Amino acid sequence: MSTPAVLSVRTRTLKEDSALFYHLLEGHEGLVSVSTLEPSKGLPYRDVELLVAPTEFDDLMDLLKDWPFVTVLSVGTPIA
Repeated sequence: MSTPAVLSVRTRTLKEDSALFYHLLEGHEGLVSVSTLEPSKGLPYRDVELLVAPTEFDDLMDLLKDWPFVTVLSVGTPIA
């Protein structure tokens, strides 16, 4: 089985923490591509998909485990 070109890491953060989350990711330029998933009207959180190269996956997961305001929902291949 071949290694995928990119992995999808789906995360959740409170709306009030989302600006900080985006800012911290931008500080790690080139690590991930960030997409906010469908808006969650009336819900207090945002679901965010992070696309990461397999070679950078461990670095990303190390960062996310140190950020208590982010929950990893799933890891897999991106849905086209």
